[in-house]
Amino acid sequence: WSNDYGEFAAAIAIMGEDPAASWLTYLIVGLGFIFGAAAALVVRTSKERAILMEQLAFEKELESDQTDFLQAPVEPRLIPIDELPPLPLSPGGEGNE
Repeated sequence: WSNDYGEFAAAIAIMGEDPAASWLTYLIVGLGFIFGAAAALVVRTSKERAILMEQLAFEKELESDQTDFLQAPVEPRLIPIDELPPLPLSPGGEGNE
């Protein structure tokens, strides 16, 4: 292709004949790779940040629950006898009668 045709137009024309011979092919593939890697980095960073924020919120909630638990007085409560579950039978107790 001649220089009068234009470098960009020649690159497009060469892509039609032999895509591996055109610099435009490699430019398109390279830019696609760079944009894909950048998008993956953004997604990974935002995901890690969301996980970190969730962990911080959980730890803060856990700390507040612990302080509430420590500050609240514990009142012992006895279970009435009629609400207790029955005792298990001893092994072999039924056959010994």
